[in-house]
Amino acid sequence: MAVQIFYFSGTGNCLSVARAIAKSAGSIPVSIPEVVGASRISTQADIVGIVFPAYLAAMHGVPLIVDTFISKLEDIQSKHLFAVCSCGGYEIVNAVPPLKNLAKLIRSLGGRLFAEFSVRMPMNNLNYDHIPIPIERNSEVIIEKSKNAISDICTRITSNRRERHRFLRSIVNFFLSPMNAALAKPSLKSLREMAKQPADSKMSFKELIPLTDRSITLDENCTGCGACTKVCPVHNILKVEDKPVWQHRCEMCFACDEWCPQKAIHHWSRAYGVKYHHPDVKASDMYMTAPKA
Repeated sequence: MAVQIFYFSGTGNCLSVARAIAKSAGSIPVSIPEVVGASRISTQADIVGIVFPAYLAAMHGVPLIVDTFISKLEDIQSKHLFAVCSCGGYEIVNAVPPLKNLAKLIRSLGGRLFAEFSVRMPMNNLNYDHIPIPIERNSEVIIEKSKNAISDICTRITSNRRERHRFLRSIVNFFLSPMNAALAKPSLKSLREMAKQPADSKMSFKELIPLTDRSITLDENCTGCGACTKVCPVHNILKVEDKPVWQHRCEMCFACDEWCPQKAIHHWSRAYGVKYHHPDVKASDMYMTAPKA
């Protein structure tokens, strides 16, 4: 049966994973941002995979653009769906909740997520200090270890097998739910601050995330090269008088920060000067086609 892999990536982690899975399945990965603008998204493939990073796992974990993609996928009821979630922390904490939320969305549309996989990749802001249990921090080591996990995922997909420890992951997710609910409140407070909204704002996190680009800063090193406009997955950046101006529909993916050749863009969730992207991915791999008029 034909397999189609769709992915969303800001730092190249998920692109790298999608490439490996697509190669194993004999297909070519498709960027979700390149197709999500259509009113409906169709594929002739019987098996459809979604590769995405975990963002704000305690609140929802699934990037907004992935939610939109799922809602537009045609014939979702007839597709054999699987998902791969990449995360920077412990998979059981950071990947399981987003996968469960994605499965819930798919069920609400009449579909079913057959398998839920996860893989640990370097954290996009490289900030591991908030993790109370010791964890590997070296990006090269993390990427090397991920290869075995990705290989196992490829084997399971081609042999039509589910993820490992499915029942155990479900149990852990059940017990994590109260903790995530407790963490959601301070996370929402932080989002309000970054979105420049009043403390008593009733906006949901889905409404706040697009506005968090109000806290992205630009320094004097900017040359107006336009690289940020090319890599932004939602065309959220316009050049005005040779300087980038954010349009408040941010996906919080860090692409503009990471792929700026002058290191002039600074995302609020990243320590000043910290940069990371997957070593096997080039800036040109991330370039978006121009939006249709």
